[in-house]
Amino acid sequence: MAREAPFYTKELIHAQNCGMIELGKKVSPLKQHKIDRINELARKHKTEGLSEEEHAEREALRREYIDSVKASLHAALSNTYIMDEKGNKTPVVKKQTKS
Repeated sequence: MAREAPFYTKELIHAQNCGMIELGKKVSPLKQHKIDRINELARKHKTEGLSEEEHAEREALRREYIDSVKASLHAALSNTYIMDEKGNKTPVVKKQTKS
């Protein structure tokens, strides 16, 4: 039996295509100028090194980028469904860890 494609909403697909992330209830785009600045600092780090201020800025921007990727993944998974043979959609849930 062929697998069904995951169910995605138009809003989720739009948010993914626009580079939007979920922050609480609001969706906020990760600004391109911040990504450009991360890349600029990475190039400078490889060639001449960074000052303490630039290093702190780079770490803050990297953390923001990582958090946005995690939030985007969480938003995508929260809108992903598994369809069984009967056509029933079951949302993907976070696996419980043993404590």
